[in-house]
Amino acid sequence: ANEGVESFFNKEMGPGGTNERVPIVRVDFAGYGASAFSKWLNPNAVAEISQVRFDVFVARTAYEVVQVASVLYPWAVPVVRTITLERRKEALVIRSDSGWVATGPGIYGYPPNNPKSPVPLPPGWAEIQTHPGVVGGAFNVRRIRETGRVVERVIGTEKIELLEVRFDADMKIAGVVTGQIQGTDLVPSIDQVGFVQREPKGHPLAPQHLAAIMADEGPMGGSVNCEIDIADSGQLMHVVRVDVDASHPVAGGVPEFAAAARGSLALPEDGASWSVARRLTTADEFEPVDPISGTPLIRNGLASNLAAASSFHRVADPRDLLRESAPDLEFGLLQTSDGHQFLLPRPRIEQGTKSITTTERSLLADAYARSTSAGLFPKRSSCFVGQVTNELQMVGGRYRLGPATTAGFDNIAGGVREIIDGAALAIRTRYAGAVRYTLDPGLPKAWDVAVDAVTTSLDLGPFEDLMGVKHNYRIDAGQTAKLLNPEPIYAPFLDPVVDILQFLSKLLGIDNIFEVLAVQGSFKFQATAQYPIEGPGNDYIDFGAMKIKGKLQTGFGWSEKDHWFGFFKVDLGLKVVVLPPIFANGKVGIGLKGTELTGQEFKIRVIWGAAVEAKLGPIGVSAEFNYGIEVIVVEGGKWQIGLLVQVIGKADVFIAKVTIKLELMAAIARIPLPVDKVEAIGQAKFAAEVEICWFLTISVEYDIEYREELSI
Repeated sequence: ANEGVESFFNKEMGPGGTNERVPIVRVDFAGYGASAFSKWLNPNAVAEISQVRFDVFVARTAYEVVQVASVLYPWAVPVVRTITLERRKEALVIRSDSGWVATGPGIYGYPPNNPKSPVPLPPGWAEIQTHPGVVGGAFNVRRIRETGRVVERVIGTEKIELLEVRFDADMKIAGVVTGQIQGTDLVPSIDQVGFVQREPKGHPLAPQHLAAIMADEGPMGGSVNCEIDIADSGQLMHVVRVDVDASHPVAGGVPEFAAAARGSLALPEDGASWSVARRLTTADEFEPVDPISGTPLIRNGLASNLAAASSFHRVADPRDLLRESAPDLEFGLLQTSDGHQFLLPRPRIEQGTKSITTTERSLLADAYARSTSAGLFPKRSSCFVGQVTNELQMVGGRYRLGPATTAGFDNIAGGVREIIDGAALAIRTRYAGAVRYTLDPGLPKAWDVAVDAVTTSLDLGPFEDLMGVKHNYRIDAGQTAKLLNPEPIYAPFLDPVVDILQFLSKLLGIDNIFEVLAVQGSFKFQATAQYPIEGPGNDYIDFGAMKIKGKLQTGFGWSEKDHWFGFFKVDLGLKVVVLPPIFANGKVGIGLKGTELTGQEFKIRVIWGAAVEAKLGPIGVSAEFNYGIEVIVVEGGKWQIGLLVQVIGKADVFIAKVTIKLELMAAIARIPLPVDKVEAIGQAKFAAEVEICWFLTISVEYDIEYREELSI
């Protein structure tokens, strides 16, 4: 509880106090009563009574003053609180309380120990040392208000009591360009949070004790609102908070303290987004900066010896002040587009220079690396590492890479990236070429990423490297990622099939179709290859007595439905003349698919029936009536067997082509544990398409599905 000034007085000078005494330096006795004009002073008081004054006239106290002196953490503001008792001639006694009042600025100079204090120093006591950074201290401290909360601790033999207060002040901030009091470098601040020392008496807190309290309470400080030019470099920062936190001590030492300016850096726009990321060095992935604590800016250099301060301002956590080469929390400047990310770790700015440097090598991630990450930035082990230490030079408010505007990066370990690695589906990327990153606002494209000789391949179930794509990877400012010069590759056992299909395609004048498409709004892609054996309009090829149609399709990529997937599918169709214009009709489709979400799926569909085709002058009509069976088997024990009825009608009328398709299916499906049930499924699909003049297509599709659980 907060017991007021009385607690200070009684715990120090009262019976059983730390320094029992009657604070009077003179008293005169007479027959009518004692008189005294006493002024007792303790100029070295720390959380102690600093002044007691008594004016007594013939046994009547006319004027009494009791003053307490202490220190306000974390800025080391000297404060006093004065109680005054005054007796008026009309027999009124007026008591006034000044509240806590600052007697000077807080510039990190804690008071020395009181040599006359009977309270012993705790073991290992040392002076508190603070590194101000850009926060020069708290000036014009005013309106100090107790919140009523008292932080109490017992650490070793030391009893600690701190009164929580809020106060207003003008914070001295180096490099301030907006938000300051005109003509000064002082920035107004309201409701700073601090603590006034009540215990121990006679000396400030030991550094390790203040650090322990900060570990529980968090950094001590409050809000501001200004913009600064960091180290006169041209890099602006919007500062929203200043505070002090304890640093990790060096081996064998005690904690030191760092003042931090927190906020957000002013970052350029160059066709990608820049941000600040952070990671625990015990973790492998970066995350966004905490929106509450913001981006911290610190500088190594004691308040007691600013002339020897480091020339570097660092974006780093105050707790890592003394451990620049081995921090617990690492920050980085991050450039992000749909197809790449570039990160400059541990940024720092030297006083008077125009560049952001680092002691570490930069990291680069392509779209494949990003696809393996669930967080803000891929794992460090998944990134390309810079061959030299880079810097970001500030040119007209934008960044330019240095020392050269194009940097080379080393390949990832082993040169192979596993995007998906499962028994049903595996997708991997192999790198065999150079990796380059360019950043130069003077170029038509401010930045670009180039990765040469990339091979992305698919394993589907037992089939290794079933399909792949050889390509070069490119992305630049304002553009989507591109797979340049893509070339499909296939497993050796598919070579005869692919060769035959390619031969037939050339013989019949049919183009093979190979596409690599970006997924809209994403850094992911889809790659598909098709080898169609079909006539114009996806129709059958007529050989007179029979007609054939076929297609081999394979591909892999990412979709919203399946996430990462791969597939291989073969469709064959045959029509044989029975009695013109009646044909016997047969179709077979076999498909193998693997997905990240559902595993492996095998599907076979067999259809047989009859078709009628006729031509009435300029009008061509055809109709099919088919039966069929479809079997689907999914990894994990799920299966479905269904019977099909299919009706297809087509008509070519002058410049228009109309197709109508109706398909009905009745099926039984088993869903394994933990659901463990059998369902009856009924499906109806209707589709209609009208094509006019080969450039206008109108289509409509409608599906109905019914499911009911069976007691089997």
